Amino acid sequence: MMVKEVTDEDVSFGYSKVEKPFEHKLVSGQKAIGKSVVLTSGADVQHYTVAALGGKSEGVIFITMLNTEHKTEDDKIIQLFLNTFSYNRN
Repeated sequence: MMVKEVTDEDVSFGYSKVEKPFEHKLVSGQKAIGKSVVLTSGADVQHYTVAALGGKSEGVIFITMLNTEHKTEDDKIIQLFLNTFSYNRN
């Protein structure tokens, strides 16, 4: 549902969309589960990841976006986030 919300406008503008499952094990051992999407229109390529972890009516949702403009720098920040994020439910 969140992927659709994030990507619908670009798809309506003619971007092609490829969607696949996403899973990432956090340093805490928990798994963030969601979808990874690539939108393409000519030379413009956008990468989205929408994932969540937690339980019913609680938890964390995160969305990341990479585009062709600053892909290398942005990817480093996103990887740092994914490799250090820990969810502690108290």
